[in-house]
Amino acid sequence: MIKSKHSLFKLFFAVVMCFSLAFASAQDTRNERYRRSGTEVIPPVPPVPAIPPIPSIPSIPSIPPIPALEVVLPELPDLPSLASLPALPSLPSLPSLPSLPALPSFEFGSAYEINGHFLRSKNSRTGLLIESSGKVKFNDDFSALKSLADDGYLMVMDETTRKEVWVEMDSESNELVYTFYQRGRILPFEGEGEEWLASVWEDLVKVYGKK
Repeated sequence: MIKSKHSLFKLFFAVVMCFSLAFASAQDTRNERYRRSGTEVIPPVPPVPAIPPIPSIPSIPSIPPIPALEVVLPELPDLPSLASLPALPSLPSLPSLPSLPALPSFEFGSAYEINGHFLRSKNSRTGLLIESSGKVKFNDDFSALKSLADDGYLMVMDETTRKEVWVEMDSESNELVYTFYQRGRILPFEGEGEEWLASVWEDLVKVYGKK
């Protein structure tokens, strides 16, 4: 029985060897063909080793709660008492303001425009326009003009009748020059011009103010 097993083993070994030799011979023959044809013989790829299993990630431990912060501020020291302020000295009494000069009187319907030495007065009820430039001086009882500025003038005009009188100072003779107009035409002042100026003289005095 032992001899039979031994014979079978030898036979199996011989078959395996024959098969191995045949496989090796076939491999050599194939490689020789590749070498003759110029094709590179690629060696067989070794088997890839198995990837080891990835270890499990350990669980993150829970964060302990942060204790509440207690901030205790120190008490502020008491401020020192301020010294009492000295009493303010009494202010001196203001001097009395001088009385303002009286403005020229006017009746209902009059309008005034005063700018420095320029004056313009218009009575919308009567249509009388009075205009002057420069300083205008009257005599003591306001019965006549006394003087005008060298470059000044006085104009009185009735817008209804278009009568007007211009008064200017002649710088050479230092006398007042009266010119009478009616509707744009120059007429002699003596006579009608004097009469008309006398008729509106009271309004003229009211504008400049009789002291």
